[in-house]
Amino acid sequence: MKTIFGLFDQKEQAEAVAEFARRSNITDEHLKVLDSGSPAHDLVEPSPRPETSKGIRAFAILGTLIFAVFGAFAAVGSVTSTSAPVSFAIQVFLVFVIIGFLAGVGLGFVKGRSDGEEEIQHFREAFEHGAIMVVIEADQHVEGFVEEMRRQGGKMIQVCKYGRPMPDMTGQDLQVSAAH
Repeated sequence: MKTIFGLFDQKEQAEAVAEFARRSNITDEHLKVLDSGSPAHDLVEPSPRPETSKGIRAFAILGTLIFAVFGAFAAVGSVTSTSAPVSFAIQVFLVFVIIGFLAGVGLGFVKGRSDGEEEIQHFREAFEHGAIMVVIEADQHVEGFVEEMRRQGGKMIQVCKYGRPMPDMTGQDLQVSAAH
């Protein structure tokens, strides 16, 4: 099941998307139209997981390629300058490739997570400044819902596998308990 998030400037736009979803057999338990006055326990936001995954993939490939080049130079250098056996050169190359992959995955996680959280922060700010959020959970026709959101003037449309509860930024979640 996918969760589709979209923000709208006007309530009528959001209601039009909700009506489209209902006509597409989405039940009210899989559909939410939320505004800043909605109860805190109903508020959800996109997960940073898709952006994190993109970052991991991209940097893992990039890190592996860069370190493979360095590993190839080190392997060739070890054979030509020290007369090391070819098996040693292969091991050197593989060590460089493994290090490049692991470094790329680590860097990709950090960068992807950061990008995802930044995007979600923009989403939160737009919502807090009066945008109306429509959340649809659907197994099928995800692209159709995204297209309808765009047609109705939706912005910051995101498709995720999961949503997560939106933190309560009114201070209730941020209170420090008194030490006894």
